[in-house]
This record gives sequence, structure tokens and C-alpha cells, in this order.
Amino acid sequence: MMESRFFLYVAIAILSLSFTVLGYLSLSSYSNIGAILGFIIGGVLSALLARIIVTLQDSHKLLNSHLAKRNEQLTRIEQVIDQLESLNLQDTLNTYVNELKNTSQQNQKQKQVLEQLSNLYVSLKSWDTQKTSTSQAEKLEVELEENQETINITNNEAETSPQVLSSATKLEAKQYPKLTKWLESRKAELLSFGDNQTVSSSLKKIALFIEKHYDKLSGLMKEIRQSIAGNYEEVKVDLSNKSNQVLSVVNNFGDRLKKEKLLTYEYYREGGSKFAKVTPLRSKKIEFLISDWLKSSVYQKLTKFFNGRQLKHEVIANANIRISNGQSSKVDFIFFVDNQPLFIKCDVTVSESRIGGYADFCRNCNLQPHQIYFVSPDVKNKTSNSLTSKHKIQVVNPSQVIAVLEKQGKFIKE
Repeated sequence: MMESRFFLYVAIAILSLSFTVLGYLSLSSYSNIGAILGFIIGGVLSALLARIIVTLQDSHKLLNSHLAKRNEQLTRIEQVIDQLESLNLQDTLNTYVNELKNTSQQNQKQKQVLEQLSNLYVSLKSWDTQKTSTSQAEKLEVELEENQETINITNNEAETSPQVLSSATKLEAKQYPKLTKWLESRKAELLSFGDNQTVSSSLKKIALFIEKHYDKLSGLMKEIRQSIAGNYEEVKVDLSNKSNQVLSVVNNFGDRLKKEKLLTYEYYREGGSKFAKVTPLRSKKIEFLISDWLKSSVYQKLTKFFNGRQLKHEVIANANIRISNGQSSKVDFIFFVDNQPLFIKCDVTVSESRIGGYADFCRNCNLQPHQIYFVSPDVKNKTSNSLTSKHKIQVVNPSQVIAVLEKQGKFIKE
């Protein structure tokens, strides 16, 4: 810095002296005046030159300072990134989550007790209502018991034939008047049906999560199904080449189902690789991991759509129907919308034989193609049209259901 200022001062002195000599020589008649004018002009220009040079030097100094700070910040960021990559953040987050769970454990227990009391109240209320109902059900039960002795069925026939509804269940089926009337018009009968509310609210959210991210979870879901079909063996998944987005989805999936006690889940590093260990647990709710998640997702989508359109609808789940020719089939959901039945079959895998058999049964029920849906996450968008055209029903994946329904559904009111 001192060296640069020295040369600046020398340049100023030389410039001032040069203009002084130039003024002295230019006005030879008035050499003194010329020298003074030259000195003044040289001084002003020297001052301007000095100001410009000093400003440039200060700017250069400031720029170098900013660059140095930026390089230092970048170096720190790189160090932090290296440190983050070396840490197993999933384990750390799991630790924090477990701590939060422990702190709220008492509140969860209280919530469970309240839910159990609420369920007990509903059950008692329902039982009391049944006690005060007419004696028609009791008469039907007596008649059924009297006729039972006259029925001779072999053990093999009893194992293979669908169980006919009990008298009490027949009365319960009357809560679906549109379905009952429709079955009677086709000389068909409802052999059995299930409950629409068997999936908890937390599992319903997980079902939508799986459906939304199925492209990232399909491989893991398939291995889990194979493990359940076998001996519930541990599934080890290599996540080394997966993106951060896939890692986030898989870890979220594992943590949620671990909380539901449907499987054990552990994410870990081994050398430079990343792995996840998953083991399905023997549980009454294990069917959720096989196919119930898909049914829950489709049911939620359809009911939300109909409610949003303010379309009155009636729905029955897991309906086992036998038609007049003796053919029977299980339909996951039957929706009645504007007095039109809508048959929904859900399957986690695509099988041409199952699609064909289901389509044949529905056609024998005198249903039209726009009333029949086969839903599977394995149906690709580009194969949906070909399968739909071939089997004359709507073969779609869950993300297509609503769009196809809006296009094909003749009952939709604008």
C-alpha cells in the first residue's frame, strides 16, 4: 500500500511540474503567469487523478474482502454438508420422535380409554335398540331353526358353498334398499357383506400416502406381500442408489406402519451403503398391507367425489353376490348413485384372468361398461385404454378413477 501511494505522489508531482513548465514555455512574454497557470491546472488534474486512483484502490480492496468472505462461507458450507452426510439423521429424528411419544403417552392412553368408552356406549345403545324392535327377527330365527333340520348338506358342500345370510343379517341388509331392490329385479341374492368402517383414521391416511407414492413403494410393497404369504421373513432393501426423495418416502412409510405395529422398520448405514430392514408382524390388521390399503384409498376418493358433487349415494362393501345362473362373485364396493349401481373391484396386481372373470360376472348382472371398474395400482396409463377396450369395463389405476368417472359416469349432474 505504501509503495502504491509513493508512485501516486510521484505521478502527481510530475504532472504538476509538467504543466508548470508547459505554461512557462507557452507564455514566453509572461512566463511567470504561464508558470502559475500551468501549476494550477496541473494541480487540479493531479487532484482528480489522485481521487480516481484512490477510489479504484478502495473498490478493489472492498471487492477482495467480499470475495474472501464468500470463499470462507462456501468452505464452511462444504464442511457442514460433509458433516451432515456423515451423520445418520434418520436415527436422530427417530430418537426425537420417540421422546415426544413418551412425553405424550399418558394423553394417548386417556384418548384410547375415551374411544373405548365411546364404542361401548354405541354398542350398548345398538343392543338396546334391537331389544325394543319388533319380534319379526325372532320369528324368522325360529323358522330358520325349524327348517335347518330338513336341510341335508354334505361336509364338502358346506365348505365350498357361500354361507347364506342369517335372518338378522338379512334385516341389516334392508338398510341398503336400492341394492335390495336391484338384486330382487335380477333374481339375485346378497350372500354376505362387510363393514365400511373397519380401517382406522390413521390407516386411512397411510392408505392415501401409499397410493400417492406407489411408484416409489411398489417394490417394497411386493416384497412385504411375499413375506406375509411365506413365514413373515425379514425384508432387506438396498437404498444406496435411491434419491433423497425416495429415502424420505420409504422412511416415512416405515415409521408410520411401525407406529401402527404392522411391521418393524430400521434404517441404517453399512460402509458407504444405505439399507432398510422391514419385518411384517402377525396382526389382525395385516390385511391392510396386502390389499386393504388400496380399498381404503379408492373408497375415500369416491366418497369424497360424490359428497363434493352433492350426489346422494348408497354404498356396501365386500358384497358377495350370487345371480340366477348360480354364478357368484365378491365385489369390493357397490355404489348406488342416482339409482344406478357402480361395481368396484380392487386388486393390487393385474391378472387378465381375474379381469376377464370379473367382467363376465358383471355383464351377466346386466351392467354397462361405464358401471364396472377394475382398479389396480399396477395398471399403467398407457395400458389402461387397451385393457378397457379388450374387456369392455373400466380398467384403471387409483389416480385415474375420478377422471374416468367424470368422463364415463352418466349419473353425474353438473
